[in-house]
Amino acid sequence: MLFYLTHNYYNVDGTSMQPTITDGQAVFVSMGENYTYEDIVVGYNPSDIKIIKRVIGLGGDKISYVLNNQGFYDTLIIYKNTSEVVVLQESYVENKIPSGQWVSGITIYSSYYEFFVNKYESRKTFEDIEYNNELIKFLVIPESSVYVLGDNRIASIDCSTYGAIESNSITGKVHIAVQKESFYFWDILLYSFGLRGVV
Repeated sequence: MLFYLTHNYYNVDGTSMQPTITDGQAVFVSMGENYTYEDIVVGYNPSDIKIIKRVIGLGGDKISYVLNNQGFYDTLIIYKNTSEVVVLQESYVENKIPSGQWVSGITIYSSYYEFFVNKYESRKTFEDIEYNNELIKFLVIPESSVYVLGDNRIASIDCSTYGAIESNSITGKVHIAVQKESFYFWDILLYSFGLRGVV
């Protein structure tokens, strides 16, 4: 089947993409395919470790986080060439970041937002933008870069930790996830006819 010639197969190790893709599954990835917002991609982080994450922002966009009325952080984005602050409706997210202190290594931050800003303020470009009558710092995603996050936000090490990554560090786009070592021929056949999605 042509599908096997055009897609690479990778085992998934970790819980950062739960509930969309779970530890122990495998993914078929189309290498070199263009990707856009909300696509799940495979690539490498700055430590050259392979990652599977979801595309949240592209070069020129601006990203931040705000605590909502339920006590969890929402992802804010300002898309390139616009000025409107958008609160992402991320139905795929499991375990949103809660309010309270955030611990990174031996450093204790008063909040996740403080961690996000202080971690990279000396090395990354932030802009102060008004949102709900207060100034929020937005990380500016450099051109030729991409901002990816795990769906299991509280357990994912991703661009919120190490900043945006270069676009060329993304190697492929996930098309389908299957149970590892299972008979997944029918999964691929159904996907090929548009009868099932990424999971």
